[in-house]
Amino acid sequence: MAYGALAKTETLKGVLSQEDTLKSKLTPVGNVQGKLSVPTSESVPVYHGDYSVTPNADVQVLSTRGYQMNQDVVVNPIPSNYGRIEWDGSVLTVS
Repeated sequence: MAYGALAKTETLKGVLSQEDTLKSKLTPVGNVQGKLSVPTSESVPVYHGDYSVTPNADVQVLSTRGYQMNQDVVVNPIPSNYGRIEWDGSVLTVS
């Protein structure tokens, strides 16, 4: 949370996320002027990359930060041809 007290010529500035509040006490002297802007979905770019990923041996990143997404991300099952590694505490089996 961000709090601020204003004198007649001071400015309250801050950046708010959905969970935050920005507060100030206003004294009714003169006029109160200001601008409040809220980002809309039109101001957030749309993600145009893959929405589906299949596990493999490499790290995969879907660069979605800061983008509006229009679909759920789907993580596919591990392909059956990836093989299986089992360890029972004494024997390592690779199949």
